[in-house]
Amino acid sequence: MYKIPPSLSVAAVAALLSAGCANNAKKMNAEVENPNSLYRVAETMRKSQNYQAAANFYQQFLEENPEHRDSYAGLSQSLMALNKSEDAALILQTFINKNPNEKTLYLELGRAYYACNKGQEGLKAFKAAVRHAPDNVSALNGVGICYDLLKEHKQAQEWYRKALKRSPKNIGIHSNLGVSMALEGRHDEAVKLLSKLAAQPSASPRERQNLALVYGLMGYFDKAAQQFSLDLDTDAVRRNLAYLYRVNTASKVTFDPADMEPENADAAGSTATEIATAPENAVDPRGTTTEITNAPETAGDSRSAATEIANAPETTESEVANAPENILSETLGPTTSAG
Repeated sequence: MYKIPPSLSVAAVAALLSAGCANNAKKMNAEVENPNSLYRVAETMRKSQNYQAAANFYQQFLEENPEHRDSYAGLSQSLMALNKSEDAALILQTFINKNPNEKTLYLELGRAYYACNKGQEGLKAFKAAVRHAPDNVSALNGVGICYDLLKEHKQAQEWYRKALKRSPKNIGIHSNLGVSMALEGRHDEAVKLLSKLAAQPSASPRERQNLALVYGLMGYFDKAAQQFSLDLDTDAVRRNLAYLYRVNTASKVTFDPADMEPENADAAGSTATEIATAPENAVDPRGTTTEITNAPETAGDSRSAATEIANAPETTESEVANAPENILSETLGPTTSAG
């Protein structure tokens, strides 16, 4: 079995959770001394966002319980939260290869491959999830985002519409559809759709930032800055605008949808079932992996492209400094220098 490097001892974890409470410490020590309780400890660590400790405990539990599907899902998501998506994909793929009748982990495998920018592998996994659960909105959306990653935008939009037939009010998938239109070059249609989404009372920063992204791709940097500024600080806005300016002016630079996130990618604290059965953005546990086929219409979340742009490796400080002043200054105000 794939091994996770240990980083925290049982005693250290117990001390961490106890927070000075002797009763809590005794309870945690009792839990970790019982191998059958390691899963509950792993879940506790995951929910507290201590992902490295969670990964360690999932691994220990799986050594004694190698067929426990929920543990593979929890381990995978803990690793993804640690930016170890390739490890997550390897673990899930290995388990599925050994269990050809497995039906419940393909959704997680698709997300792991997508996070690794492996569109073909992700597409295969998400389509397998659809075969096993044809009405699963998360799986249908996953197929769409992988097609966008592969630059097959028309195909992507067909799958988003399939998902929307089953979840017509899912604002996240509507947002994905709008971004896909923009990537295809249908900017006006994308702006029309994303503007409506961003104006809704239930809109999240994702919808507003995706609208900003499309404005930037169109060269409307003032409008992009206004939208970015609703949720990002000034430095992040400047980096985003510099990146988008570079996309618009450098012939060899194109916007990469891999910078976006698949739905619920930020819900790294949940298991495969929790993502499939929870409402949008929920991260609390809801059940077992056997419930994956019962995903409600609200399951899912949109890809967030714009918030990732600020950290894009292509954008350097010199590029921000060298971007035209009318892009960075008119909306945000002049940049002041120290001294």
